[in-house]
Amino acid sequence: MLGKKSISNQLMQGMSLIEVMIVISIMAVVLFIAVPEYQNYVQSARISVLNDNIQSIRLMQDERRNDLGEYIEGEYVPGVMTTLSSRLGWAPRTDADLVTYQVTCTTDGISSTVGECARSSGYTITATHSDAPNEPVSRTFNP
Repeated sequence: MLGKKSISNQLMQGMSLIEVMIVISIMAVVLFIAVPEYQNYVQSARISVLNDNIQSIRLMQDERRNDLGEYIEGEYVPGVMTTLSSRLGWAPRTDADLVTYQVTCTTDGISSTVGECARSSGYTITATHSDAPNEPVSRTFNP
């Protein structure tokens, strides 16, 4: 009987300050490791989405070049009527990411229409996410 009382008294006392400090320090170490990994995950996911959308713009540009012989310059800004939407027919699947896309000719000579690249010109697509304006993703394509 004496053993049962001492066990129940120990259970009623709770955790000591040292035990609480150990638990908090373990949680701090886990957060110290997890938060940077999560931020890296978010950044790599953002870059992956930007690259996927750049590739879809490239496919539409290649189709336009096959049909009309020229690429176009333009931009896409979420929530605004843009030239990539009106002239190329491209828009991202969602505006939730708030990404601006800009297409510029690499070596623009004389073209027949404003906003179109010369027949020998390539183009550069630059994607800039509003959450990371200092980290644009850019790809250049040549005919």
